[in-house]
Amino acid sequence: MKVGFAGTGTFAQLVWRQLTQGSYPPCLLVTAPAAGRGGARQRAVAPLAALAETAGVPVLAPMAWDAAAIAQVTAADLDCLVVADYGRKLPTGHLPCAINVHPSLLPRWRGAAPVQRALWEGDRYTGVSIIRLTDVIDAGPLYAQSATAISDTEDAGQLSARLAALAGPLLEDVLAAIAQGSAVPTAQDRAGARWARRLQPEEEWLSLDQLSSVSTIRRVRALSPRPGAKATLAGRVVQILSCTPSAVPAPPGAIQASDGQLIVGTVDGSVAVDRLRPASGREMSGADFLRGLRGVWR
Repeated sequence: MKVGFAGTGTFAQLVWRQLTQGSYPPCLLVTAPAAGRGGARQRAVAPLAALAETAGVPVLAPMAWDAAAIAQVTAADLDCLVVADYGRKLPTGHLPCAINVHPSLLPRWRGAAPVQRALWEGDRYTGVSIIRLTDVIDAGPLYAQSATAISDTEDAGQLSARLAALAGPLLEDVLAAIAQGSAVPTAQDRAGARWARRLQPEEEWLSLDQLSSVSTIRRVRALSPRPGAKATLAGRVVQILSCTPSAVPAPPGAIQASDGQLIVGTVDGSVAVDRLRPASGREMSGADFLRGLRGVWR
């Protein structure tokens, strides 16, 4: 069976690695064009495209899904197109059997940011769904799902990596069933559908004097490692990458030092900032940040 792959983002790169290690390695990559303008765009190579080129897999990066782009995919004579984190709407009516690997337990968290929204809302469980691609985003019938508990310490990057690993054997089984002609998807229950809209720039900012400790930790995990939850600490803009609950009292929005830890007050308590990245600076521990404030803050 000839399998193609369509993907662009970080989760797509993780799923690509799983697919290349299985029984149905992709013979074609469809990805979004590299960022940039004009000649810069032509010279740039997107990360997933670089992986494919290293493996000797042809790459298509259509600017638009016109007749020429559709003809290129059709010419590959694919039996199935696996889609994950592609970031663009595909012309499903003109493509071979297309299945989508989605990092959520559909119908919960349809849309662009399922991992981030699950963490943001404090979900205890999530998972991977493999569906038939349709014209309605993430609403196609389900081939398979696998659920997993979310750790209290996982951030979006760590959870995405674990979900991609979970998708590997699930995807292998679905592709085998498609090859055998025995794959029969079932309709999603629309009653539980929730939309995972893309995180907006204003959501990256933490109003520590207005958020609870639980909400602060959830948002930090949802925004880590990129773009990072932004906050102003001691007059400096930083990206908070990791924080944990703290019993040390601190006024909302204020910082304290306790046993070498950087403590930040919230509306109902405080959190200890474990890792952060100052604007235009390197990632560091909260303790290192405190040391850099000597003579500036007490």
